[in-house]
Amino acid sequence: QQLMDWNAYLKPELSVLIPVLYLIGAALKKTSIGNWRIPFLLGGGGILLAALYLLSSAFPDNGPQLFALLFSAVTQGILGAAGAVYANNLLKQYTKRKEEEQDADS
Repeated sequence: QQLMDWNAYLKPELSVLIPVLYLIGAALKKTSIGNWRIPFLLGGGGILLAALYLLSSAFPDNGPQLFALLFSAVTQGILGAAGAVYANNLLKQYTKRKEEEQDADS
């Protein structure tokens, strides 16, 4: 079985969104913001960060370029946020597994 190649979907230079958004999510978790809101905030933050990067690398000259940039920012931001939420879930499940193994050993 082959692992999913994120580079086929997420631009390599935007893959840094995953750990950045993961850390933002971890910080938000320590606030009074409801846990159910965090993925939505990460999605919005990912879109904003992707848009800022894409605007800095190639400013659109016309309408079609602007819509292409917006589409790319939305898809790249959501993929970055999805990667961060997935990484958080993996860590939670791994920690839970270790706790379950310890309980079974006792």
